[in-house]
Amino acid sequence: MKSKNKIRLIIGCAVLFFLSLFIRNLADSDAGPDYTVFSAGQRGASLLFDTLRQLRYPVYAGYTPIDENAGINDVYILIEPDETFFRAEVYDALNWVRRGGCMIFLEDRFRLPEGYLRDAKAAASYEDFTVYQLGLGEIVIAGSERILNERLMNDSAAGQIVAGFLNSWGGNRIYFGEYIHGYRNARDQWPASLRIFALQIALAAAALIWFLGKRLGRPIPYYEEIERDENEYCKALANLYRVAGQGNAALDGYYQDFVRKCARAFHVDARYAEENLTALWRENKLPHPERLAEIQNAAQAERFNTRRSFQKKQLLRRLRDIQEMETIVRRSSLWR
Repeated sequence: MKSKNKIRLIIGCAVLFFLSLFIRNLADSDAGPDYTVFSAGQRGASLLFDTLRQLRYPVYAGYTPIDENAGINDVYILIEPDETFFRAEVYDALNWVRRGGCMIFLEDRFRLPEGYLRDAKAAASYEDFTVYQLGLGEIVIAGSERILNERLMNDSAAGQIVAGFLNSWGGNRIYFGEYIHGYRNARDQWPASLRIFALQIALAAAALIWFLGKRLGRPIPYYEEIERDENEYCKALANLYRVAGQGNAALDGYYQDFVRKCARAFHVDARYAEENLTALWRENKLPHPERLAEIQNAAQAERFNTRRSFQKKQLLRRLRDIQEMETIVRRSSLWR
């Protein structure tokens, strides 16, 4: 088997292998953790989140804890916090409510200890949603099962009650507190299976680049790399002048770059090369000295307004001439 066919076979097998892993991981991931807005599974809360967003409520996933820096005019919705939340952050959240915040707290697996709400006063009740007045703010306590995707698909009453609270509070932003499930930034919402798959792809790409080496793409000669690093900014500026209609500034940028290349190829100072370019060209027996003279005359005498079509074409022809002369100088320097 030829070498190229072997490489194609290896790449094809690798792609099929990782694609099969990706499909299997998606099938096993169950769309995300329970009780989070990132989960479209039966035990997720994405339906409530997405419905509120479709109704143009300012809903966001919250990645930072509720503390003294939380906006007092925002609303937080917490759904089945992890146990670690109760150990460290529940007091900060309730103190935020006492200062005037509004919160909807939904949980079933264990109830909020009554000691946390001993200062609260039950203000109203809507089905199993109870509103407590806590300091200057309000907190709504209810079970989490009714707002999960599997329940809301058949009974939207709980979603309507939540929307009613949000309408009465009118918060600037509505945060679903995903930090209580261990999320600290948007990247954390990727399921572990997808993160593993991304790592697999990165490792496969690194191995492929290492295997193919510099033959991955067209090899660039070393001298071209040096010229690109040293002169790319000159031509970028010249192209900017050309687009802006300042043709002579563009031509001057290309010409000065050409002179510097000639000085390096002929091993002379740049100023000396500019003043004696014709003589140096003839001394080194380079072809097309008449085109060099045309370029010099254009750089010194001609005027180009690139907003006019004809003059723009003339300028582009001169720029192409300079690039062709650069190629002649570069090739001749390789034989020195």
